[in-house]
Amino acid sequence: MNEQLKTGIALIASFFLTFAGASRILTSQLEDMALWTAWVFLITGVIGITANGLKWKRINRASQTSSQKRNHK
Repeated sequence: MNEQLKTGIALIASFFLTFAGASRILTSQLEDMALWTAWVFLITGVIGITANGLKWKRINRASQTSSQKRNHK
């Protein structure tokens, strides 16, 4: 499994965490989840989205520069 795929999976998981936390906070449908757990999900999801998004951007930028170097040789 390459680094880009791992980062993409982590990014999707962070979106799911954020969505689960936000849906519990905004609606009262998930009664099994405590409110503080929803806040933890929301905060960690946003941190994960930010970190994995930056990592994804860095990986894409590195792969573009390496492919450009290969094309110039």
